[in-house]
Amino acid sequence: IVGITPYCFPKEISTEKSFAILLNCLSGINNTSLFLFKNMFINFLLYKIVMKYRLLSEREKQSSWKKISHFFTIIDNEFVPPLSSRGDTVKSAIKKNDTAEVIVAETNGKFVGIVIFWSYYYKVRSSYFHWLIVEPKFRSKGIGKELTKKAISRLHKKRIKTIKLVTYNTKKVALKIYKSAGFKIYYTRKNIKGPGIDKVYLVLK
Repeated sequence: IVGITPYCFPKEISTEKSFAILLNCLSGINNTSLFLFKNMFINFLLYKIVMKYRLLSEREKQSSWKKISHFFTIIDNEFVPPLSSRGDTVKSAIKKNDTAEVIVAETNGKFVGIVIFWSYYYKVRSSYFHWLIVEPKFRSKGIGKELTKKAISRLHKKRIKTIKLVTYNTKKVALKIYKSAGFKIYYTRKNIKGPGIDKVYLVLK
């Protein structure tokens, strides 16, 4: 693949045309490994095409609550202690909070990722990111990063001045996503959930 790439791609062409040229270059090759690569590449393109990101309306948010609740089951044991041991207070608060907004990543009618955030007004327009969750088999595909970007864009359109969130130092992927989006750590509570498990407070202004 490396050997044929320079001959396949002219300079300064679009990404879409590059994909088409690459597939054309691979189409006549019978080598098993290249055949598998071609199929993986086609699946990647299809995944990119069908993935949609959208803000749920208030009506959709209420009618889709079972779908949204499913995500809390997915991440239950990723927290210390598990979310299920904390009762239903967090989910109830989100469900009842009129300012809560939900952006979903959706493919073939199924929610595979969500970001939930609130807006509030205290001296300045502010927002709080509460949940960013992606189905395990859809992780490492940039969905969490894209959901974060969509949420920030939504809040900027609403002229939100400050966006805050709280996570843990053990959530390394989430921290990487937040930092790449421009969030800065402004406070850390050490060993809050046990030795080496710190609560991290971040802000984007």
